[in-house]
Amino acid sequence: MAMMITRTVKEAGGKLLTVRIVVGNDCVIRELTLEGDFFAFPPENIDRVSEVSRRRKVSTELLNEVLALLGEADIVGISRKSLEDILHSVFQEALRSCRGAVR
Repeated sequence: MAMMITRTVKEAGGKLLTVRIVVGNDCVIRELTLEGDFFAFPPENIDRVSEVSRRRKVSTELLNEVLALLGEADIVGISRKSLEDILHSVFQEALRSCRGAVR
């Protein structure tokens, strides 16, 4: 059975960001999406985050890779700190759940 973790943030005077991760029992990411009314230039970097993450195990290394990829984009409407915080939160919960599933 897959686990889904969703986090949403709306900054004061800013835009909305929702991050959703779906992780299988094997701790492999089935889906990672970033959605909202923020803007990213180039917008392809958001799609690349999903592509790079799919079929890979949840890990701190993957989180760092995702953050580096997003660091190459100009994000408008959401602060870089909020983006990093929400991704850290989602990955940390997924990692805790995966560690709890391994016995």
